[in-house]
Amino acid sequence: MKKIICAVTAIILMFSFAGCSKEETVNIKEDAPKISDMKINEKFKSSDGKVSFVLEGAVPEIKKDCDEHIASLINGIISEYVDEIKGFGEKNAENAKKFMEMNNSENPWKRTLGYEVTYADSKIICMIIKDSISLDGGNPSVSYKTFCFELQYARRLSALDFSTETEAPLLEDMNRFISDDLNRNFYSGGEKLSDEQSEKVSSVIDFSSFYIDEENVYFYFPKSGIDSSLSGYYICTLPHSKVFNYFIKPSEWEKA
Repeated sequence: MKKIICAVTAIILMFSFAGCSKEETVNIKEDAPKISDMKINEKFKSSDGKVSFVLEGAVPEIKKDCDEHIASLINGIISEYVDEIKGFGEKNAENAKKFMEMNNSENPWKRTLGYEVTYADSKIICMIIKDSISLDGGNPSVSYKTFCFELQYARRLSALDFSTETEAPLLEDMNRFISDDLNRNFYSGGEKLSDEQSEKVSSVIDFSSFYIDEENVYFYFPKSGIDSSLSGYYICTLPHSKVFNYFIKPSEWEKA
């Protein structure tokens, strides 16, 4: 995860970027719509008035210099996602308070949103939001959400829209590619998957849980889907040079 829009500060898996880079010219084209941070800073209080849940960070906001209607549609979809998270904060303010009391803690639950623009040109834009939640100031639990759009109609895109295959044969091929990646990278010691774990691979592949740039296609899923003892998310990187028969580079993409 590594590219951003010129003159826009984005959060890339919780690392900050600013200005232009060489990679930017590959993944963020000059004719791409401008994007800025939509800042989030919400505090939710329990019935006794104590702040027990904090939501902060930023999500992407499409500027209206490309097409005001399309920008409004995309921004509305992202805002709905943020509203769902705000609703979670409101509903769980009392639970957070009880958790703080039970753990004799002054740390409210904290949920932080950050984003990366992985690819953008005049035809498509692909963004991924990282959602981190910490219950007591400790290591956060992380999840991801992809927002990839065709800009002409604000149509939501999945990995299938970048594929030369239909869903069933693509799933079979991705099972093979992702299994190979997991056997090399899932465990730090190079341990390979067991037969039982290998059978789980197809169940963790979700064609909406992806993102794309000019170099790679990425799929992400909870590690627990493969190993129930593990937490967090795994990101599988498939270079276009390896899967070029299955996926089109975003710069070469044309709407179906």
